[in-house]
Amino acid sequence: IAAGEIDLSFPAVIALSGFLFAYVTRTYDAPWLGLLAAIAGGALIGVVNGFLIAVIGIPSIIITIGTSFFWSGIATVLSGGMSYTLERLTGTAINGILSGTVLGIPSEAFWALGVAVVVWFILNRHRFGEHLLFIGDSREVARVVGINTLRERIKLFTLMGALGGFAAVLLTLENLSYFPTQGQGMLLSALAAVFIGGTSVFGGTATVVGSFFGALIIGMLDAGIVATGVAGFWVEVIVGLVFVSAVVLHIGIDDPARIRQLQRRLFSKA
Repeated sequence: IAAGEIDLSFPAVIALSGFLFAYVTRTYDAPWLGLLAAIAGGALIGVVNGFLIAVIGIPSIIITIGTSFFWSGIATVLSGGMSYTLERLTGTAINGILSGTVLGIPSEAFWALGVAVVVWFILNRHRFGEHLLFIGDSREVARVVGINTLRERIKLFTLMGALGGFAAVLLTLENLSYFPTQGQGMLLSALAAVFIGGTSVFGGTATVVGSFFGALIIGMLDAGIVATGVAGFWVEVIVGLVFVSAVVLHIGIDDPARIRQLQRRLFSKA
């Protein structure tokens, strides 16, 4: 989003990478190899997305919607629509490292924090991150000053796919099972966390720290609603409302002229 793009194929990455991890683990009894396969599978999806978007020139929202359906379908076909249990990983090193607890805190929390730190460094202290923000602010200007926008955008989607593959492994280990629909329902929460955290709708501005705390807020909302005994579908209602509110707020901050124009249209005399 900071680069002026959007990736809606995240649920498909979770589904396919989760399958690769479960399949390799069950077939070859090699969970660490399964981890690599999952990350590589996610990266491959990212490469395909990046190529179609950056080289062919198809808008990212169109491509990632299409590839989301495609790769989700592939995951369902390969798995036969069946879930895989991974109880054999109970007590193993990979389960303890990636999905255990440290001082009573789930390991996933530390991995999420670690990924956030790495992404923060890339976005704020590395040339690649500077290029992405430049591209998000103005792709044409970025091209004029010598930034290879095609290469950087392909790298961006590849990185997003690889991180999605890693997230798929964490989710699969947490449940000690794989099911083809895993990842569905996460997209709205992920986007809401990004916009709540302060990332601009128009690209060019982003804050990893804000997105991290945005994810915490969404997680607490989810847990709080469930804890009150309210029906689970209300989670989607609340998150959807938060998502729309955050987007409207950002538009008001980033493009106040558009808000003033809307006010004139709504309240001007006929």
